[in-house]
Amino acid sequence: MIRTLFFAAAAFFLSGPLSAESVPTGTESPLRVFVSAIVSQIGKVNDQAGNFEMTVDLQLRWRDPRLKFDAREHGSDRKAFLGDEAEAETKEIWTPQLVIRNMNGSPIRLEQAITIQSDGTVVHLQRIKASFDTKFRLQAFPFDKQELPVRLISNKFNSNQIVLTQDQTDKDTSGIKQGVGVSGFHLQKIAFSPGRERGLNGEYFPTMDARVQIARDPTSHIFTLFAPFLALLVIPTVLTLFAKVDVAPRLTAWSASILALIALNFTFSIRYPAVGADGLINSVVSTGFGYQLLMVFISLIVLYPPVAEKITAKLGNKYVIAEVEKFMKWGIPVGLFALLISSVLLTMYTT
Repeated sequence: MIRTLFFAAAAFFLSGPLSAESVPTGTESPLRVFVSAIVSQIGKVNDQAGNFEMTVDLQLRWRDPRLKFDAREHGSDRKAFLGDEAEAETKEIWTPQLVIRNMNGSPIRLEQAITIQSDGTVVHLQRIKASFDTKFRLQAFPFDKQELPVRLISNKFNSNQIVLTQDQTDKDTSGIKQGVGVSGFHLQKIAFSPGRERGLNGEYFPTMDARVQIARDPTSHIFTLFAPFLALLVIPTVLTLFAKVDVAPRLTAWSASILALIALNFTFSIRYPAVGADGLINSVVSTGFGYQLLMVFISLIVLYPPVAEKITAKLGNKYVIAEVEKFMKWGIPVGLFALLISSVLLTMYTT
C-alpha cells in the first residue's frame, strides 16, 4: 500500500500539478500543439474595407500526461464534452490559450467541443464564424490573387514553452469544404505557415497562419474598366489614321478624348478607392495619356500637310511620309495593345 502511494505521488510530481496555468510536463519540450483547419463557409469579401467573413473549423491537439485515465475503468477510451460542458472544461484543464489576431471584434457564432483520450491527448475543436481583417494587395486588380488569413498567436506561452505545428494528419484533414464558394473569386487552396513574433517583453511567441488563397474572376470588371477606355481611344485613332480630314477635326477629337480620360480616371478613383497609384488601373490610364499625346504630335507633325511637305523636302524623298502613314495604320494600334498587355502581365507577375 505504501509503495503504491509512493509511486502515485512520484508520478504526480513528475507530471506536474493539474493546472490551467502550467504547461504540461513529462512530454516533449517545447510542447507541440498541432493545428488543422477546415473552411466551411466564406461570406462577403470586402476588399475596399479590408475584411471578410468566414466560418472555419479550427482544431488544436496536444498531449497532457496529467489527464491520462484508465479506459477500462472509465468504460471508454475517451471523454467528450460539447457546448457549455466544453467551455467549462477549458477552464479546468490546460489549454494553449491561442487568440485569433485578425478577428474583427467578437465571433458572430462560436461552438466548441473537447475530446480527452485515455493517453492524455486533448482535441479542442472550435467552429468560429467571424469577420476577419486583412490587407488586400490590389496592384494587379482585376487580375489579382488574394489571401484570406486566420492568424493564431499565443500571447501567454512563449516559443520555449509551446510550438504551433502540423503533422501529416493535420495537413490531410485541413482544407476547404466541398461546395464552398465566394462571389467574384475562384477558390484555390488553404496553406499554413508557422512562425513566431516578438512580444513587448522581448520574448518570442509562436504563431500560425491559415491562409485561404483565392483568385479574382476578372470577367465582371474587364468590360467596366477597358471598354470605355478603349472606346475613347479607338474613335479618334480611326479619325486620325484612316479618315481624310483636316488637322482641326483630329485635334478636336483628341481634345475630347483627353477630357474623357480625365473624367474616366476620376470615376475609377471613386469606384475603386482601395487601388493605389501603383496599381494596374493607374498604369493603364497613364499609358492612355501617353498615347493621346503621341497622337496629337503625329497629327501636328506627320499628318499636317505643311509640316509633312517640309520634312519631305528636307529628306529629298517624296515617298517617306506615305510609307510612314502606312506603317502607322497598323503599327500604332498593335503597339498600343502590346503595351497594354505587357502592363497587365508585368503587374500580375511582379506583385
